[in-house]
Amino acid sequence: MRPVRRPYDDRTSAGGGPSLPERWVFRLYTVGITPATETALKNLREICSERLAVEPEIQVVDLAREPELAVTHGIFAVPMVVRQAPPPVRKVIGDLSDRDRAMAGLEMGSL
Repeated sequence: MRPVRRPYDDRTSAGGGPSLPERWVFRLYTVGITPATETALKNLREICSERLAVEPEIQVVDLAREPELAVTHGIFAVPMVVRQAPPPVRKVIGDLSDRDRAMAGLEMGSL
């Protein structure tokens, strides 16, 4: 088993003093609850647990209920995970089963 690395655990500022943890916000876009959606959510939570030192905010957006968001948010496939914060915005299509590709696409490093 690999040791857990948390490369985004920046608890000190450049001056050596404590700093506020970084804020991570993700949106999972879907159309209804499907097996791919459930897998994507599970994988996103696991990746965040392994890679982040802070609890992320994860929002699930059902485009069946709010179809206009697909156009305004630039969503062209589902499931799609969008990293809203920290900038820049990053998008990954799929259920995130390929961890290395998902982490690279979301700019979360790799295992």
